Amino acid sequence: MELFGRSPIEMTASEARMLEDIGVLGAKDAYDIYRTALHDAENVFDGAGSTDGHSDAFRHAYWNAMLANRFGQDWAAEYATAHERVPDNPASSQSMDLHNNEVGRQIAAAHPDAGPEELAELIEQAVYDGDLIVVETDGRLTHSDNVEIGQSGTADDLPHVGGPDPGDPSYGENTSGGYNPGGDGENYGTYGN
Repeated sequence: MELFGRSPIEMTASEARMLEDIGVLGAKDAYDIYRTALHDAENVFDGAGSTDGHSDAFRHAYWNAMLANRFGQDWAAEYATAHERVPDNPASSQSMDLHNNEVGRQIAAAHPDAGPEELAELIEQAVYDGDLIVVETDGRLTHSDNVEIGQSGTADDLPHVGGPDPGDPSYGENTSGGYNPGGDGENYGTYGN
């Protein structure tokens, strides 16, 4: 990221390996998609619930929809799962994010020709329809239409322990699926900030 004038960001080892596989330009595209989702989530629902709430749910789904359209469904699923591997991530936050990531990829699969604006509209509607998951004020997970926007809670449970490493890429030699270096990245609405 320093090559492009960006500050380095913390990530899991699995995320770093996957970004390394798609090269510098692919990593830049993935970072720009992340920044776009982060920026747009600050504006949707006036930023209400930026942690474990409606804006957070939107951000994860939107990020995954754009990743899937740019890099392919399989790569986006592996990468987003690797992202959730942070050791101190509360179990309910991890579950919420994994669910919302999957919904975003499903929306992208159902609308393969959708641009960023259409994806954002579809995902915002998914929030209103209750397709996404947020954390209630008591810390439990619920569908996004069961909690008034701006009234969500924050996960405070322990991190998930045990079981297989959710971020261990099992894709073998498969890399980015549909990534086309030098392609039409501007069509993916990346936020160049």
